[in-house]
Amino acid sequence: MTFVTQFARRFPATFTAARHAAFGVGAAVTVAAAAAAAPYCDRLLDPQAMPEKYASLAPVYASADTGWIFASNQLRQSFKIKDKPKEMLEEILTTLEGQGVKVAILVAPPRPVVAGQGILRKTMGEAAADYDTAKALRSFQDMLADLRATGAIVPDLSALALGDPDLRRRFYFRRDTHWTPTGAAESAALLATQVSDAAPELVMAEGPSIVGWKGRIEERGSLADLVRKSCDIKLPVEKTPTAVFATPESVEQGLLGDSPAEGQSGKRIALVGTSFSDRYKRDHYRVADALAAAFGRDVDNYSVSGGGLHRGMQGFVKSGGLAGGDYDLLVWEFPYTQNLNSTKRLGAVLKALRAASQG
Repeated sequence: MTFVTQFARRFPATFTAARHAAFGVGAAVTVAAAAAAAPYCDRLLDPQAMPEKYASLAPVYASADTGWIFASNQLRQSFKIKDKPKEMLEEILTTLEGQGVKVAILVAPPRPVVAGQGILRKTMGEAAADYDTAKALRSFQDMLADLRATGAIVPDLSALALGDPDLRRRFYFRRDTHWTPTGAAESAALLATQVSDAAPELVMAEGPSIVGWKGRIEERGSLADLVRKSCDIKLPVEKTPTAVFATPESVEQGLLGDSPAEGQSGKRIALVGTSFSDRYKRDHYRVADALAAAFGRDVDNYSVSGGGLHRGMQGFVKSGGLAGGDYDLLVWEFPYTQNLNSTKRLGAVLKALRAASQG
């Protein structure tokens, strides 16, 4: 009797749920197809066999051949924003701009799309047929268009990653959910270019922000941790280079305590984000450094690891970020996995903004 047959007989409800969890009701995703991709262990496909902390992420698709790991929460194909959340996002943007703060949004693109259909087939087996990278990409880009309609500056990081084969290969870690320092640095550079087009007074840097690559960081990998705790298999850490950033004159002056350069307001940039900008209790992927170099300005990082869509923004507002007029640009960073239809989280941001305006 195969593992799949045993699993289906022992856990019929779980078997049915596993078929659909990653792709939605009606998708013909089978545990048998996933097994064909040779996962590190069968427990990755069974939420009842995985540690409780990770059970909601099953089925988890992994392959020693490709080195990639994909949890089910990363396999969304629809990013459509509903009407009510759109209205709430627009109110958030309008409120911030009313305080003199322009908003730019960095949305890290879907990992499966960046990895590509070929990697998915090798990692997920026949189950990959139910994840359409082209469909997911279209939906993601439609979501970006909806965000732009709120008044925010929103670069398309999927086009950035897919437009350069080398960057595509290095944009994401294979055994971690986050972008690499390379992905972060190139994303910050693109954002600065688009902000410069829309509001040139907000960008002080001239020339490229990335002048080379030196040194490496190590990433043990959140998905590698999942495999270790579920399968008792320790995977190697991933090592990736970090950027050497230009140090614009305006930033040097700020570090020395001098007055702002001519044409510069002296105001700073606020970064409010997620673990993509606050990992291991620090900015592990150097997002703030990348933004500082790309914009030629000081950046204060209010990001909160595990804070989701809202806690970084809440922290910024509640700490008086809008009170002193110190910021004229806010960079809101969150990955594609965040739920923009969460009226509860968006409502928490609006509540903080309203309280700040009254106080």
